[in-house]
Amino acid sequence: MKRRHIIIGAGAAATLAACGEAIDENAFGGAPVEVTELDEKLSALRAAFDAAAGCVRLLFVVGPSCGPCLRGLIDMDKELGERLLSDARLKVFVVHVPTLSAELHHAQRAAKLLQGSSVRNFWDPSGRSGDVVQQTLQIPEYAWDVWLTYDPGDLWQGDAPPAPATWSHQLGALDKGTRLEPASFAADVRKRVGELN
Repeated sequence: MKRRHIIIGAGAAATLAACGEAIDENAFGGAPVEVTELDEKLSALRAAFDAAAGCVRLLFVVGPSCGPCLRGLIDMDKELGERLLSDARLKVFVVHVPTLSAELHHAQRAAKLLQGSSVRNFWDPSGRSGDVVQQTLQIPEYAWDVWLTYDPGDLWQGDAPPAPATWSHQLGALDKGTRLEPASFAADVRKRVGELN
């Protein structure tokens, strides 16, 4: 929690400058998208994750008011494509966290950027999801703007999610994981989904 407040508070000016990427307003068009609000235990997310254990699962933790996170969602939408994002063998969980003073209305707006019947959006007002993903990844930074892939079979036991099969990020100078490259990420997801019957 403290790191998140540092991001929001003392480091906000520098972070906002880095997050000042312009996003075309047309990207936010279309019908409203349902966003499920999470409790402190992340109950709805955990239940959805485990219910989809037979599928390839993606977990994206993003700041819905941050330019690079929004750009990541736009790029993922393009690279994964609506057909894959609506494939029953794939489940995508987008968790919006309250970095940079983000609120529910930011999450509702950002939820329009990744479209498909396999996509579910969550608003985590406590930001706890970033804490537990940070714990799983064993990284020194609060986990936002992280993009994780899970193979079928993994279950969410305990407080933190299981270790992902692969993960990418857009977190400054972090030396773990890989920098997000949406085309490569999507190619890997497509291969994993294709291996399922």
